[in-house]
Amino acid sequence: MQNEIELKIMIEPENIQAIQTWLATQSIVSTETNALANTYYDTPALFFAKQKMGLRVRKVNQNCEMTLKTKGEIVGGLHIRPEYNLDLADEKPDFKRFNSHFNLQFPDVEYIHHSLEKVFSTDVTRTCWLINYQESEIEIALDQGWVENKWGKDRICEIELELKTGDLSTLIQFLNELPMLDGMYFSALSKAERGYFVGRSDEIAKKVKNITACDTSKFTRTEQYQFEQNLADVIRLLPNENEQLFKLFTDLSKLNIPHWQALQTYLKSKCYLKQNIQLIQELYC
Repeated sequence: MQNEIELKIMIEPENIQAIQTWLATQSIVSTETNALANTYYDTPALFFAKQKMGLRVRKVNQNCEMTLKTKGEIVGGLHIRPEYNLDLADEKPDFKRFNSHFNLQFPDVEYIHHSLEKVFSTDVTRTCWLINYQESEIEIALDQGWVENKWGKDRICEIELELKTGDLSTLIQFLNELPMLDGMYFSALSKAERGYFVGRSDEIAKKVKNITACDTSKFTRTEQYQFEQNLADVIRLLPNENEQLFKLFTDLSKLNIPHWQALQTYLKSKCYLKQNIQLIQELYC
């Protein structure tokens, strides 16, 4: 098991060139590009989704690996979560061996093992830069591709900044130097969560119902920020106005935003990104 500490930023395709140009000016240790074929599995009752986990098999060239990402802690774009990885002989998931190898003690292992089925795929081209920065090593991964299930597909275009060695404060400092453009924003949604949502208005409606049922009056500052980021993710998913979500966000953030379209624009703006970086720095560094 290892703890993964990363920041994830969704990025509009037109911003990719500016990011790549800036990265070329950094102290690059190595660069590589790979095609990643990722298949996510779950039981018919969606055991892993309900536990806020993601179980996947990844194929890179001829190598296969099974990964379980646990819930951990996600605040805005900052992901800190335990992750388990096991090499496989082929693309077929082997949950019994996985559970035994890490002594995870899941209930009903036999049932989970035999009932696993493909839920969705996320096939991406990943370009990675390993960079030396202030005696730390930071990996920047640019993922471009698609998340697809039987209901539909959606574009993947995001960058992940993962701290390999060093302190979290250094990662935040590095992030502050990254070009910040409109069309870049933190997201608490993993690729796995997106895979369950694509083409599923019913699942998005459940997410809306859950988030609007929350009582925010007793939230700590960290809890409020985390809730706001989850709320922002839901608002970005919706093509049509939702008056309840609009009021909830503007009341919570105390921002004077005139209408739904203006809110969606703001939530993808460099201004909102900068604000979130500052808050993460205050909360974690």
